[in-house]
This record gives sequence, structure tokens and C-alpha cells, in this order.
Amino acid sequence: MSNENDYIKRHEFERSNGKIYERINQTDRKLVELSGKIDTQNAIQEKNFQSQERSEKHLEKISGEISKVKDGFNDVKNKVDRHTEELNRINKTVGDKQKWNIGIATAIVTGIFGL
Repeated sequence: MSNENDYIKRHEFERSNGKIYERINQTDRKLVELSGKIDTQNAIQEKNFQSQERSEKHLEKISGEISKVKDGFNDVKNKVDRHTEELNRINKTVGDKQKWNIGIATAIVTGIFGL
């Protein structure tokens, strides 16, 4: 009796073998599906990488243009500062001349009315 339990019947063996092959096929299908997904993801990442490279080039160009604008702005600011200083000097000179003219006019008026 113990001998009968040590052996399996042919149809049981073929059924279990069939189940094993079925599992192998399922695993193969899953691997193929995952491989396709990986290929798709790699293609997407490649496109993203190319897009990022283009964006970096555009950012470099924009940075260069911003530097040029900054330099131009600084030039204009320096000119405005120089003009402001020059206007302050002119205003001071005009103010000094007005004070001097008022002094002369006062002296003349005082001299005329003092007579």
C-alpha cells in the first residue's frame, strides 16, 4: 500500500505539468508586457531629456539677453546719476548767481532810495 502512494498517475502528472507550463506562459506574457512598458517609459524619458536640453539652451540664451539688458540698464542709470549731479551743480550755480544778483539789486535800490 505504501508503494501506491509513492507513485502518481500519468494523468495527474500531465495535469500538474500543464499547470506548470500555463504558469510559465503567464509569467512570459507578464514579462513581455512589462518589457513593453519599460520600452515605452524609456522612449518617454528620452523625449523628456531632449526637451530638457532644449529648455536649457533657451535658458542660456535668455540669461545672456538678461545680462545685456542689465548692462544697458546700468549704463542708463549711470548717465542719469551723472545728469543729476550736473543738474545739482547747475542749480547751485544759478542759486549763487541769484543771491549775488539780489545783493546787487538791493545795493542799487538802497543807493537810489538813500539819495
